[in-house]
Formats: sequence, structure tokens, C-alpha cells
Amino acid sequence: MSARTIEAACITLPLLGSGHDENNIIQHPKTSPARRETLQALAQSIQAGDKS
Repeated sequence: MSARTIEAACITLPLLGSGHDENNIIQHPKTSPARRETLQALAQSIQAGDKS
């Protein structure tokens, strides 16, 4: 089994001690843009067949 890290699709979300549940995390206005960008980067890497 192997894995690769796609740096453009990695983010850190400030969740520890936030008291947010999964719905609050998804809908939080400060983190929504970052999550959207990382998912787009992941999708682009998959579509491009990126092996790096």
C-alpha cells in the first residue's frame, strides 16, 4: 500500500477546543474558502494524474 501527499490539498483547521460539530465546521464562513480551495486542488491533481 502506498500514499502520496498533495501539498496544495492540505490545510489545518482550528478545531481543537472550538466546540463545533460537523455542521458548524462545514458551514463556518472563515474556513469554507480554504476547504473549497483544497478540494479543488485535490480534484485537479486527480484529473491531471499527478504522480508527484
